[in-house]
Parts: sequence; structure tokens; C-alpha cells
Amino acid sequence: MHTDALDWLTRYQTHLREQRRLSPHTLSNYQRDLDAAIAWCDTHNIEHWHELDNQRVRNWSADCHRKGLGGRSIQRRLSALRGFCKYLIQHKVLEHNPAQDIRAPKSPQKLPHSIDVDRLQRLLDCKPETWLEQRDLTMMELMYSGGLRLAELVGLDVNDVALREGEARVLGKGSRTRIVPVGSKAKTAIANWLPIRNVHAEDD
Repeated sequence: MHTDALDWLTRYQTHLREQRRLSPHTLSNYQRDLDAAIAWCDTHNIEHWHELDNQRVRNWSADCHRKGLGGRSIQRRLSALRGFCKYLIQHKVLEHNPAQDIRAPKSPQKLPHSIDVDRLQRLLDCKPETWLEQRDLTMMELMYSGGLRLAELVGLDVNDVALREGEARVLGKGSRTRIVPVGSKAKTAIANWLPIRNVHAEDD
């Protein structure tokens, strides 16, 4: 970029350090993110800040995404550029903020890790030695048997379980009631838990 454009970046860093009194760590992050913007501008023959427009900022964001940068990191870069451009507007260098209202591409949502069948079976095969372990075993058997979500399990009441019929009524997403199966092992665990529950109801 042109020397004048780089001079404005130096002034901005001074402003952040002396006027806004940002920490050295935060200043370093700003510098790194703005250096990335400058490097991109250099490769696209952009010499002055007024040559940046919304489309070019979007292209920069897309290039960062294609290179594997995560959504949060791209958003941080955009935020740094947005703040710098706001400073340039205050000093009449820019008329509008080219980074305004531009959002980073969304990162793919990470799916929760599921427990493998063998490990789950080992958990269910454990012999409970305390009343808390019996309670936990009953909860796991119910979840596994009926495919319950955690929120459904927490909201389950004793009266919602019909042991003879081998089913339970749960309140699912959207406040919709559904009937789920209660397998033989879950029925046994519940039958073992209910007498203990009556004793420890206040402690549970």
C-alpha cells in the first residue's frame, strides 16, 4: 500500500494506545488483523484506503474463509478493519465504512461426540453400589431405552412411566407429548430405584 495509507495505520495505533489505552495484547491483535488486510490489499493492487468498498471487503472475507480461517477469526478481522475505517471517517479520509454490515461466513457447527456402543454397554453393565449410582443407572437406562433427550429426562415424572405397558410419556420439543418405549432393563432399573427413591427423596 501507499506510504500515506500506512501512515494512517500508525496514527490509529497511537490513538488506540494513548487515547483508548488498550493493552499491549489487544494492540498486537489489532495490528495482526490489520496487517492481514494490508497484505490482501497489496496482492490486489489497492494502494489507498478509499479504494476499499463493500465488495472488496467481502472478497477479502471470502479469501480468508477459503484459506481455512474460522468464522470467529474472520469476524475479528472484520471488526478490526471496521474500527480502523471508522477512525478514517472521523478524520475525513473516508466517506463511508466499507466493512459496515459485513459478516463473516458461518463456521460449520461442531456436532457433539457420541459415546460408542461398547463403552455405553460397559456403563450400563456396572453394578450400582450406592443409591446415587442406582439413580444414575436408572437415568441412563431410560435415556438409552427410549432415546430420550436430556431435557425430556429431566422433565420426566414418576407418573409419566407405565411399567406394565413398558412405555413413558415425555414432553418433547415444541411442547409436544410423545410416547417412548421402556425396555426390560430400564423397567428393572426403575423397579429397583423406586423404593430407594422414597427413602432418599429429600436428599435427591
